[in-house]
Amino acid sequence: MNVVNVQSMLEKLQQHRRQIADAAWQCHGNTTEVDLDPSSSGSAFSTRSIQVQTELQSCIDAVSSLMTRLSNISQQRALVSRTSDDLSAWLETMNDNIGRVMSRPAKLHLVAAELEISHLEVKRTYC
Repeated sequence: MNVVNVQSMLEKLQQHRRQIADAAWQCHGNTTEVDLDPSSSGSAFSTRSIQVQTELQSCIDAVSSLMTRLSNISQQRALVSRTSDDLSAWLETMNDNIGRVMSRPAKLHLVAAELEISHLEVKRTYC
């Protein structure tokens, strides 16, 4: 589920809530009769209206919670992506450095040691 879908769900729920409030206002002249005090008007309509609005508010709260959670996950994903990019760049740099070190002859290798000895002998003969 992505942010666009969750946002769309929230907008639909809020639209349904407005439609219920508009319908209640048209039936009773204003929504306070339906919304505020279920005990004063014991009609089935007002009781059901309160149940629907309560469920709708619960759904809106759940969608808002999911949007917040989705936003947090998205931020964490972006952080992980940046960290991954940084680590990839660091590994590439280390790989290049190791490649350069490995391409140089090491003094412990026979060829490198012989080359070093010959350079020292040449220097000794000129001194």
